[in-house]
Amino acid sequence: MLFIISDELVVDDVVDAALYISIRRAIKHIATAVFESKHLLFGSMKVLSHFERVFQDDQDLHKLFHSILLNFYTTNLDFIKRRIEIVLDVVASYRIESNIEYFQIPIINLQDSSNCQKTLILGEDFSDCDFYEVVLNWFVKKNVPVNIAFEKDNGGGSTLINTIKNHLSRNKICLALVDTDRKYPSGPTGATYNDCKFLEGKKIGLFKLIVLDVQEIENLVPFNFLDNKTYSSDYLFKKQKFDLIRENGPELLPFFDIKDGIVKQKIGDDDDYLEYAKDLL
Repeated sequence: MLFIISDELVVDDVVDAALYISIRRAIKHIATAVFESKHLLFGSMKVLSHFERVFQDDQDLHKLFHSILLNFYTTNLDFIKRRIEIVLDVVASYRIESNIEYFQIPIINLQDSSNCQKTLILGEDFSDCDFYEVVLNWFVKKNVPVNIAFEKDNGGGSTLINTIKNHLSRNKICLALVDTDRKYPSGPTGATYNDCKFLEGKKIGLFKLIVLDVQEIENLVPFNFLDNKTYSSDYLFKKQKFDLIRENGPELLPFFDIKDGIVKQKIGDDDDYLEYAKDLL
């Protein structure tokens, strides 16, 4: 997460000592998390210079602000389209400027350091979270020249929504991922997604729900990863059938049951599912 320090946080300790202490505590928590490579921090030259002076007796944080200032004119953060602006009081909780989303959070929400720890990756179970973490770390390494960190938590499938609500109530930084569990393109969505879908598109600064329109997490595995594996016996036969579908109907693969394929008993009297099965042949 990229945190932007608002200029209004430049307050003299002589003018308002109590407010100064609250601001200092909030920025200390965020800056410490940034120093530990959990998040990113930026602001104007004015506000960064101010906090470099505020933390002049803290070797780590003084060094952090000094480093940001040294690299101020060469730092390019344009690739980050979602940012958190730290303010005294929220005036505009959400706005868009130059195609960048800004969410405001007040300093009172950052008086506890637990609210700016690693971003939580929330999935239906820990195996899903492990997969998402691998993908996210790969993407960051290949595309984003920054250090960020994640921590995993799971909702136990159907109880994912309860886990999300719990973290939201405690102002945690969360990224939740859920699949729609569709068995075919026009098929009904699964219970877990249905419980969470009211959060889809919600403008919540420290939280985002990413909906994956696939049947299961396995549908996200890159094809070249599958191609680099060695298969024999029944697995070789299944891989050959998979490659036929991949060649003739790649748009159907997000909903294909990679583990079990199409099972006749599961089709039942669902005509749309039957048509999907026929398209795979």
